[in-house]
Amino acid sequence: MDKREEKTDAFDALSDKMETLECTTNDVIAENMELRKHLLESACTTIFANCTSDMVLTDIEKLKDLAEGFEYSSPQQYESKLNLIKKSYFEEATIATDEVELNEEAGEPEKIDENLSVTPQMARYINTVTKLKA
Repeated sequence: MDKREEKTDAFDALSDKMETLECTTNDVIAENMELRKHLLESACTTIFANCTSDMVLTDIEKLKDLAEGFEYSSPQQYESKLNLIKKSYFEEATIATDEVELNEEAGEPEKIDENLSVTPQMARYINTVTKLKA
């Protein structure tokens, strides 16, 4: 009976040790996942700052709101999505502003390209400014 009890005790000890190691491993894995998440967030914060360095504060806030819904698994994926949104939403305004500045420098009356896509609010603003200058 002594050997049987020794084997049972040894088995119980190994079982307890295995359970302890499993808990430790799970804690380390959870900590590692948390650190990776923070590293990814930090990298994306840096990317966002670099991407928006040439933008005005209101546009930065708009882009920040749009970027909150991004799903990404790497900084490169975040950067590509951010640049795509930036180009599609904020480059149109830059194009329209550049066109107006060029027309003013040339002394020509302002003409709005019909193919240029602008928001309805911007279209009303452009029409109002055009009427005021006429």
